[in-house]
Amino acid sequence: MPDSNNTTTPQLLWKPSPELLNGSNMARYLAWMAHEKGLNFERYRDAWTWSTENIPAFWQSQWEYFDIKSHSPYRSVLEGAGMPGHKWFDGATLNYAEHVFRRKTTAHPAILFQNERQPLGEMSWAELERQTAALAAHLRNCGVQQGDRVAAYLPNSPHAIVAALACMSIGAIWSSCSPDFGAASVADRFVQIQPKVLIAVDGYTYGGKPFDKRDTLRELCALLPTVEQLIFIPYLDEHAKADVDKKVVDWSAATATATATATATATATAFAPLPFSHPIWVLYSSGTTGVPKAITHSHGGNLLEHLKYLHLHNDVRPGERFFWYSTTGWMMWNFTLAALLAGATIVLYDGSPGYPNLEVLWELAEKAPIHHFGTSAPFLAGCMKAGLSPGRQFDLQHLRSIGSTGSPLPPEAFGWVYDNVKPDVWLSSMAGGTDVVHGLGRRKSVAAGVPGRNSVPLSRLRHGKLGRGGPPRSARRGR
Repeated sequence: MPDSNNTTTPQLLWKPSPELLNGSNMARYLAWMAHEKGLNFERYRDAWTWSTENIPAFWQSQWEYFDIKSHSPYRSVLEGAGMPGHKWFDGATLNYAEHVFRRKTTAHPAILFQNERQPLGEMSWAELERQTAALAAHLRNCGVQQGDRVAAYLPNSPHAIVAALACMSIGAIWSSCSPDFGAASVADRFVQIQPKVLIAVDGYTYGGKPFDKRDTLRELCALLPTVEQLIFIPYLDEHAKADVDKKVVDWSAATATATATATATATATAFAPLPFSHPIWVLYSSGTTGVPKAITHSHGGNLLEHLKYLHLHNDVRPGERFFWYSTTGWMMWNFTLAALLAGATIVLYDGSPGYPNLEVLWELAEKAPIHHFGTSAPFLAGCMKAGLSPGRQFDLQHLRSIGSTGSPLPPEAFGWVYDNVKPDVWLSSMAGGTDVVHGLGRRKSVAAGVPGRNSVPLSRLRHGKLGRGGPPRSARRGR
């Protein structure tokens, strides 16, 4: 384990193998740049510098490399001389969900899911598409139009993924909170966006204890006068009913498809072509300085950012299993959904990371099996303090990377991971945030790492993000 008192000579814990260096998504992108653009970069730092000094050219390269499907051509990559007048890819029309389903396959499932009461199960790409199309058709039929908001009070289950994709597909704007929030906390967020539809569960289980949230749901519905319909999911108790002063439709009815022809029709018409800057979802600040602030993101901005980050910086590959422990109230849930863009199978877990013990997520990593394991610094530190040795207890041969965020990972936890989880794992303590829905800095597959450090910044970090309507916003280190 590294000496945490040694501040002058950091110990090298990991460096990418030649196979990873030459076979990474980053290496493929740089080779494409050399072949297609005549740009040859000796080092990652050279590529990063170019990306920050040639903003339109860099983003155009991302558009071309990832073969973005636009239903109309863009007139220019970037217009405007200053905030808030910037416009990105003006004229382009696209849809985030359409790009997700470009990766559908029969070779592996779309989703793996486990909670404290149910063993690991899976949802195929075909079933994900069927439910998404059916729910999108239901939302249209009940009057949801482009720009309308749909709010969700849901756990980290496949229901939330289906609902978010359905909203995206028709141009509705998604927003979610975890059911561990109270009615007032949720209303502080949702009342700002005036949702037309609310999707909610009856309750959930955490730490082995059931939490019935129907009274909270009743109170929440009373606090949201704009809600016209509640789509209700009996998640804790399959026989539960919602007693609210709203029109109620059961999830099973909202996602039912009458015939195979209806399924094909719904799927074919599901993806509304939307302006690049059309809102995709609303997230919220923590609320530590007053009412939580609503933060809106765009279809085009998040599409390009997520394709870039997941492929080039996370090195996620088709068929790999991508997991990040999260709730629907944290931006890492949105980022987990985004891994579908890379053709990955996303792994969802609803429950306590410490129930029945701290081994539950490591056991999941073996069973899935997980290739990219995302968690928080406190979880890794807790496993270290508990004396766990997951690498000896579980078969983690498929585990390629561990991501840690939420707070800086202490140097001693780096050493614990390499000593007790896997000696050749790619461990990255990353920074990001709700205002970007991805990371701002992490260790690259092309850069070596030392304990306690984020190795290198991400491409185009110096100049901010692709926000709603296009204006780049100054990059800030996340919490």
